[in-house]
This record gives sequence, structure tokens and C-alpha cells, in this order.
Amino acid sequence: MWFTDLAAADSTMILPVMNAVSFLLMIELGADGMASSDQDKFKWVMRGLAFIMTPLTMTMPQGIFVYWTTNNAISVTQAIFLKLPPVRKYFQMPDPPKESGSLVMQDSNPIMSAIDNIRKEFTKSDLKAEIVDEGENTRTSMPLMKPSGPAPVTLSQRPKKK
Repeated sequence: MWFTDLAAADSTMILPVMNAVSFLLMIELGADGMASSDQDKFKWVMRGLAFIMTPLTMTMPQGIFVYWTTNNAISVTQAIFLKLPPVRKYFQMPDPPKESGSLVMQDSNPIMSAIDNIRKEFTKSDLKAEIVDEGENTRTSMPLMKPSGPAPVTLSQRPKKK
């Protein structure tokens, strides 16, 4: 085709534009199952990213665009194919999820939300440790306890000093 050196940038800008268009198609076809207000926000952010993507990536090597555009085209084809009712019926796929009000995005900082969720996980009082004894193939669960004193010696022989 027109690209002979995959390490050079595309001077015709065809590949960066094709990549942005295929990315936009992928976003338009793949945002099912979200609450409509979230879906609209998500799509507008991603549409903006598709248009910003072209000038930001136009100096990248053509090989990257060949990979991205091919991958996006496969994703778009897959999304279209899997939305066909005969295909869904043949593979016994459930209907796509309907709009749910429980999936509403919060307007808070996503990084702080993630940190808060991690803190909640580590402060749960019902954490348990599982001990596996491979000799007897038994498993026991016990609550995690704070360590008290030095760790027990688990070696059958003490290491030799050099």
C-alpha cells in the first residue's frame, strides 16, 4: 500500500485518521449496558479523545497505526457480529443489560474513590487466612491475627554459616 516503511511517520495522515475513525466507531458500538447519563458522558469524553488523538499521535510510526487500526477494525466487526439476533441466539447469549439506575457515576475524584475502596477492603474485620496442608490435603480457615513475637522457625535444618 502507500506505507512502505513502518518505522516512519505517515506523511499522508491516512493511518492516524483511519485509527481515530475506527476508535470512534468502536466507542459508538461498545458502550451498551451503562446508565444513559453515564453513557452520554462517557461517549462525549471518548469522542473528544478520538479527535485529539490524531494530532497527538500523527508523528508516531506507521507500524503502530497498522496494529491499532487492525485491532479496532476487528473489535468493531466483533461488536457488530455479536449484536445480530441470530448470532446471539445461536451462541445462547443473554440479551444486553437494560439501562440501570444503579450504575450512576459519582462526580468525585476517581483516584480518591479507588483509594477509599482499597482502605475499606483492608479494614474489614472478617478477613481470613487459609492454611493448606499438602500432606493431608486439608484446608482450614482462621481469622487473621496481629503477629506477636518473632516468626517461628520453619526450616527442618538450620542454614549453615559460612
